[in-house]
Amino acid sequence: MGVKVREKVKGSKVYWLFIDHAGKRKAKRVGDKKAADLAAPKIRAKLAEGDTSALEPAVKVPTFAEYAERWLTGVAAVRCHASSVEQYRHRLKVRVLPYVGSLSLSAITRERIKALVADMVKRGNLKSEDRLSSPRTVQAAMQTVVAILNSAVEDGLIPSNPAVRWGRVVRQDQHQVEEIEVFTPDELTRLLAATESGYPDAYPFLLCLARTGMRLGEAMALQ
Repeated sequence: MGVKVREKVKGSKVYWLFIDHAGKRKAKRVGDKKAADLAAPKIRAKLAEGDTSALEPAVKVPTFAEYAERWLTGVAAVRCHASSVEQYRHRLKVRVLPYVGSLSLSAITRERIKALVADMVKRGNLKSEDRLSSPRTVQAAMQTVVAILNSAVEDGLIPSNPAVRWGRVVRQDQHQVEEIEVFTPDELTRLLAATESGYPDAYPFLLCLARTGMRLGEAMALQ
């Protein structure tokens, strides 16, 4: 049995309680460190008394398909051109939703993400069954998935994004791989902090790229 307090992203000043009891686990976003430190011993005491209500979901976690639609009509619609939103919708409909759309956000693990990438590569080019999906096609689909799950983290629905480091994409010759290099949470926090203090005019642009997963051209088109 354990209840741990953790700042999931260093420097974010947002704290989570990670509860592990009788084989069940739950991550709960609390707020600042003071609130987390006050809540942790109370939950430990309840668990010791047999009260497991802390392990029950406070709210119904939406499925990936439900949350993706919310993201498309909310975050994406505000930040992106209508044509880009339609591209996102098409990618999700064809390559992502048939495989993870019915899963709750909390059920999407790193293993699920790796399986999704492998399936996208194996399914191949939609116009020619004899061709593998190009790395660019898979990358575009996964950028959309990453952006949606980043938004879910910010909304407090999941503690972390399992798709941030989604692995390797097999090239069409099956002999080479293209690995997507991404910042670790600590690296990204330090980069944003340095930009905010040293280059404040560029900070909103960089923050937008970091939090949405937009392509560079899409971010530059924002007004």
